[in-house]
Amino acid sequence: MEKIGEYPSLEKVGGKLAEQGYKNKQGGRFTRQWVRQIMSLHPEGRALLARCKRGQPARNVIVENRAGVIEWLMKHGMVGVQRVSPQEVTVSLVDNAYVYGDIPTSLAVLTRSTWLVAIGNIPVRENVSCEWLDRNNARLVEYKIKRYE
Repeated sequence: MEKIGEYPSLEKVGGKLAEQGYKNKQGGRFTRQWVRQIMSLHPEGRALLARCKRGQPARNVIVENRAGVIEWLMKHGMVGVQRVSPQEVTVSLVDNAYVYGDIPTSLAVLTRSTWLVAIGNIPVRENVSCEWLDRNNARLVEYKIKRYE
């Protein structure tokens, strides 16, 4: 099987597998994370990943009021993204969106994923400058909250 890095190519796996999410031709199982990794390597896979369950593209929303963190996010590609302060966030705003910023768990469960600016694995909580974040190798850390009933 042709490999890209350590993963077989999307052409060999097949688009149907990518849409279904788990089964391979031999009856074994792939995890959804593995399939997403394969799909993200190809333009057509990225196009499929960009579509949400409802057929609408997901939105990016910055929920932040610290100027240094907002500047850091914009410097790293979040230009033109809707910004709101944490006090103004609503259910309809974060539903099925990629949220960049700290929001309550009751709202984070509605998002596709929540991203926080972190140094190592510790989210940045204080108001710091963009330069300070760059000097300390800040990065985005993704959190996915699932609801179990």
